[in-house]
Amino acid sequence: MNIDLTFKKSNADALVEKYRVYRSTNKAQLYAGENIIGEITSFSGSTNVTFTDPNAVLGVSYYYGLETVSKTGYSFMTAPKNICVAKNIGAI
Repeated sequence: MNIDLTFKKSNADALVEKYRVYRSTNKAQLYAGENIIGEITSFSGSTNVTFTDPNAVLGVSYYYGLETVSKTGYSFMTAPKNICVAKNIGAI
């Protein structure tokens, strides 16, 4: 099952090297290194960053977070966002 995520950018594109997307079922462990599910390096031309999680499981509650990594090595993490899709509304 796919979950489409959209995060508002936190800095100007010229300052950002990449964005890292994290997913965990445990809010306290969200930003552990093993929970990185993707990196976004192409993000210009929009005020948002988008990512599709193709491995989400229906009925499982996930926490997602985005880490902004600057070109100078500084990083900023968003507050965890909780998502649980309890019903499949897609086509059969």
